[in-house]
Amino acid sequence: MLNTYSFYLLKSTKLFISLGLCCVLCQVACQVACQESLQASKQGLKQSSDAIASIGQTSSQDISQSTVPSKEWDQNFSYHQSPVSALSQTEDYYIFGHSNGAISIWNSALNEYSQAIMNYLAHEQSIRMIEQITKKSFRSLSSDGSWAEWDLQGRVIKRGRLKENSPNVMLSSADGPTKGFSFFGDAKGTVTAMHQAQRIWRTAGEHGRAVFGLALYDQQRLMSVGSDGWARCWFNQNGETCGALSMHKGWATYLSKFQDHWLTGGSDGYIKIWPSKIFESYRGQPAQTAKANTQSQAYAQLQVHPKNITHITHQSDLILSGDDLGHVCLSRWDADDRFLKKVWQIEQPHLAPIKALMIDLSKQRILVGGGTKAQVQSYPLYGINGLQQSKSEASKDKEPKDNELNAKAKFIIQF
Repeated sequence: MLNTYSFYLLKSTKLFISLGLCCVLCQVACQVACQESLQASKQGLKQSSDAIASIGQTSSQDISQSTVPSKEWDQNFSYHQSPVSALSQTEDYYIFGHSNGAISIWNSALNEYSQAIMNYLAHEQSIRMIEQITKKSFRSLSSDGSWAEWDLQGRVIKRGRLKENSPNVMLSSADGPTKGFSFFGDAKGTVTAMHQAQRIWRTAGEHGRAVFGLALYDQQRLMSVGSDGWARCWFNQNGETCGALSMHKGWATYLSKFQDHWLTGGSDGYIKIWPSKIFESYRGQPAQTAKANTQSQAYAQLQVHPKNITHITHQSDLILSGDDLGHVCLSRWDADDRFLKKVWQIEQPHLAPIKALMIDLSKQRILVGGGTKAQVQSYPLYGINGLQQSKSEASKDKEPKDNELNAKAKFIIQF
């Protein structure tokens, strides 16, 4: 009996010793793992700090010699092989926004053999708008609700997102009491004011289905146009209404400051020039007086399209417009006589709907993006044989001939 007891005691002792050794080894292993994890975390934090510090830095290196700072933006991969939905330019470069959320940057010495200097995925969905901020930076807005400011090396300067709604247009205030504010017009007919990622105010959807245009009326007021066909005026700081004006039958699809006037376009096919002081009587007055200013008249109007105008851009006295049938029209505004005249037009159904237009006066060309193909078409600015290059050649009584109106593409860039 004693021998049996001794045997089990010895065996139990060995078991406890083994368990003790295992515990010691596990403790040592945990300490080593924790030290490695802590060291990795410090290294990751340092890399994150370095990355954050690099945001917003600009480089004096020429863009044609620059390298894309991320492996994700591999120049050997063409992210921009989708239709063009937005166009903009700087002094030396063209910037294309694409329907898949990509951005591509091109040298302005463009021809049919040109290749993108840089292309990268900037957003998750189609790019609605691209606008130049400075000579070395630009802003993009996407239908996914995100926006970003970029330098010409493809690096993010600032980024944000409008939650809940899909924006069609964005506008930033650079001075005045709302300096630093951003305003958005969206696909639900509302206008939203944001400041430092915080929503300041939002309208109740007076425009109906969508807002298509925004412009600062002055330092205190904001204008918007939308699917109700009206221009509406809002106080920047609180979003209270300060005026309303019926502008188009159907949708008002475009709004911009044009020289000392306002330029609008609509689903009725008209472009219109309006006086600059259309809401002047509402400075500081309560919203109840809004109905009194609905009698303002356009200085001039011209039906340049048979159907919905989808995009407009302008330079100097020239207005370039496109519609959902693939028509592109160039018109001229004579400020002295307050007269609009069509210069030439293109009828290209495969470009329908027209989504992006650009006038380059220095290169005497226009660029057109639209349709379902990954391409941009370039046309001579003044159509066939330099049609009506000066105001003196334009006649109010003489309509251009059919062969003068139909400009031919100079070249096509396919991605």
